[in-house]
Amino acid sequence: ADKSEVEKVNDTVNKLKETLKTDEVEKIKEDTMKLTEAAGKIAEQVYKEQAANAEQTASSESSSNDEASGKDNVVDADFTEVKEEKEENKKANQ
Repeated sequence: ADKSEVEKVNDTVNKLKETLKTDEVEKIKEDTMKLTEAAGKIAEQVYKEQAANAEQTASSESSSNDEASGKDNVVDADFTEVKEEKEENKKANQ
C-alpha cells in the first residue's frame, strides 16, 4: 500500500483519538467516517496488489504446466477417441 495513504490513516486515527476526548458527537462521527474512507483505500490497494500477484503466479504456473503436458500421452488418447467417434458416426449414417 501507499505510504502516504498509511500516514493519512495514522493521522486520522490520532485526530479521532483527540476528538473522542471531547464529547462532540458530530465531530466524532465525521472523523470516524474519514478513518473508514482512508482505511478503505488502503484495503483496496492491498487487494489489487494481491490480485495482480495471484494473476502473475497463475499465468506462470499454467505456462509451465503446458510445457509438461506436451510430452504426455493424454493428447494422443484424445485424438484416438475422436477418430473412433467419427468412424461410428459414418457407420450410423450409411
